[in-house]
Amino acid sequence: MKIIVISHPSWIEDENEAVRILFENGLEYFHLRKPDVTMDTYRMFLEKINPDFHKHIIIHNHFELISEYKIKGIHLNSKAKTILPMISKHCSRSCHSFNEIIENKAFYDYLFLSPVFNSISKQNYQGVFHFKDLEQASEKHIIDQKVIALGGIDVTKVKQVIEWKFGGVAVLGFLWEDYFLSKDVRRLLSNFKLLQQAIKNQ
Repeated sequence: MKIIVISHPSWIEDENEAVRILFENGLEYFHLRKPDVTMDTYRMFLEKINPDFHKHIIIHNHFELISEYKIKGIHLNSKAKTILPMISKHCSRSCHSFNEIIENKAFYDYLFLSPVFNSISKQNYQGVFHFKDLEQASEKHIIDQKVIALGGIDVTKVKQVIEWKFGGVAVLGFLWEDYFLSKDVRRLLSNFKLLQQAIKNQ
C-alpha cells in the first residue's frame, strides 16, 4: 500500500530538510503542492533536495519544471485536468466522486478520492462518502489499487482504508499541522513511522 505525503500548502521554513528525512526513512511519493508560490520558489525548494530523491517528487503546479529536473511527474486537478501532450512521466489526478474515478482511471497512474474522512488540515471540509457507498464501490472494483484515499487520514483510519481495498493513503494534516507550528522534525518522523507501522500491521 502506497503512502503519499502532500506538502503543506504554505511555505514552511526548513520544510525541505523535513522532506529529506522522510525520504531517508522510506517515503517514495511526495506531492509538492503550494498553490500560491512562484515557479522560482518551486525551483528553490527542488534545489535544496538531493537530486537522488527527485524521482519521488510529483508537482501540482509549474509543470514546465519537469523538463528542468528529473522529477517523477505531475498531478492534475479540476483547474488543470488536461493531460499535457509532452507528459510521458507519472501523471495522477484528484477526483471527488465515483463517476470521476470511473471516467479517469484508465488514463492515470493513480487517482486521489477525497474527502474520504473529515479533513485534518481544512476546517469544515467534511467527508462526503457514506461508509456503505464506499463498501459498495469496493465490491464493484471502483475502488482498487489505483485509487488513493485522501482526507482525514491518520493511523486510526488505516484499517478501514485497507478493508475498502484502496491502493494507498495520502496524508497532509496528520504530518504537517503539528510541524507547521512546532518545527519538530522528530515528531513529524515519529508520526510517519506510526503510519508505516499501522499499514505493516494490517
